[in-house]
Amino acid sequence: GEAVKTNQRIYSWGYENGGNRVVLVHDFAQLNDSTWLFAGKSINGFSIFKTVNSGKNAQTEELIPLNAISTNKGWEPFVGNFTLSPDKRRAIYAYQFFNAFAIINLQENTVNIIKKEGREFNSNTLKVPDGIALNTNHYSCCHAGEKYIYMLYIGRDYKQVNADNAKKKTYVYIERYDWNGVLIQRIRLDRFGKQFCIDEKNGKII
Repeated sequence: GEAVKTNQRIYSWGYENGGNRVVLVHDFAQLNDSTWLFAGKSINGFSIFKTVNSGKNAQTEELIPLNAISTNKGWEPFVGNFTLSPDKRRAIYAYQFFNAFAIINLQENTVNIIKKEGREFNSNTLKVPDGIALNTNHYSCCHAGEKYIYMLYIGRDYKQVNADNAKKKTYVYIERYDWNGVLIQRIRLDRFGKQFCIDEKNGKII
């Protein structure tokens, strides 16, 4: 194939070299011909941003903070996975270190956080080498379909995952929710993985 360079930017120079100082973009999606959405580091920890391209210029603004779920400070506790619905009116943000996800209404800029019981991010782990791996990994991937929300749930830290895999306990879960955050289905898969995609029309997980 051939790579084609466009004039658009996912984030503006102001975001990259301005007050943020750190470019940490996890996921991004094109909203329309000129606009991109992405999840990234912000003064509020982690946020959904919007970048509007106009000619050779691009302007990024913080749209929706994602730190309301906890009193933890910094950006590390709030990393996760961001995906846009097919109609581009809604989005999902699944937290890696909280048993929670956010349903975002992009028309009204509102957030509905679905939070369940589970071990939360421990800020003390930031003080030791590779300490972030000591935290429970809850959600590692999410997809937004027309009818439902789909997420891959691990629910263990990587030390436990490695121990379980050594014992042939190589499982993860795929969870299916409606757009109100109500759990519809939970499937235990007999192989460990971190990524998946959905063929909702034909009812298939890939």
